[in-house]
Amino acid sequence: MERLSIRAKIRLIWRSLWIQVLLNYRTMQGSGYLHILWPWLRESGHRKNRVRRVSGFLNGHPVFSAFALGAMLRRMSDGDAERDPEEFDQWREQLAGPLGMTGDVLIWERWKPIVFGVGAVICMLSYTILEINWFVIALSCLLLYNIPLFALRWWALSHGFDCGKDLLSLSSHPRLPKLRLSLDRLAAITAALIVSSIIFVSAREESLLQFAAAFIVTFTLRRLRVSLLNSLLAALLIAMGLNYFL
Repeated sequence: MERLSIRAKIRLIWRSLWIQVLLNYRTMQGSGYLHILWPWLRESGHRKNRVRRVSGFLNGHPVFSAFALGAMLRRMSDGDAERDPEEFDQWREQLAGPLGMTGDVLIWERWKPIVFGVGAVICMLSYTILEINWFVIALSCLLLYNIPLFALRWWALSHGFDCGKDLLSLSSHPRLPKLRLSLDRLAAITAALIVSSIIFVSAREESLLQFAAAFIVTFTLRRLRVSLLNSLLAALLIAMGLNYFL
C-alpha cells in the first residue's frame, strides 16, 4: 500500500466515529481499533496475528485516533506486525501518550469551550440586536465544531500513514505550539465576547464604547490567566465607571 485512497479515508473516518462503542478497562479503545480496521485485516494472510496487534491496549483522543489508524495501516503494509510483534505492541501502547495528551489539550480544553462560547454569545445577542432562529444557532454551532475536526481526521490519516513508526514524535510536532497559541488567543476573544455580551444584555442602555471597553479588559485579563469570574467583575466595574462619567 503506497498511500491511502480517498475511498479508504472516507471509510476509515466513518468507522472511526464508533471507536469508543466497545470501550473497556482492559484494552480501552483496542476493540474499537479492531472494528475500524477489520475490513483491512480479514483478507490478510496474517489475520490472526494482526488482530492481536491491533486489538491490544490503546487509548487516546477519539479524533486523534486517525493518526494511529494511518500509522497502523502503514506498519502492517510494511510487515512490521509480523517481523517484531513485541515491538509493535510496545509502540502501540506508547501512542496513548501523544494521542491522548495532544488531543485533550487542543480539542477538549480549547476548541470545545470556544465553540460553546460562540454559541452562548449568539444566543445572548439574539435577545437584543440579532434575530436568529434557535435551530439555526444549534445547527451552526454543530457544523462549526465538527467541520474542522473532520478536516483534521482527513489530514491525520495521511500524516499518520506517512510517519508510520515515527508517529510517537507527534507531541513534538513544530506546528502544535503555534496551534495551541492561536487557540488560546481565540479562547480569550471568546471569553471577552461572553463577558461583553452579558453586560450588554443585562443593561441594554450600554453604549458600544462600554461594550468595547469590557471586551478589551476581559481579553487582556484572560491572556494574563485571570479567572473568568474576576474578568467579568473587572469588566463590569469598567462599564459602570464609563456609565457614570459619560
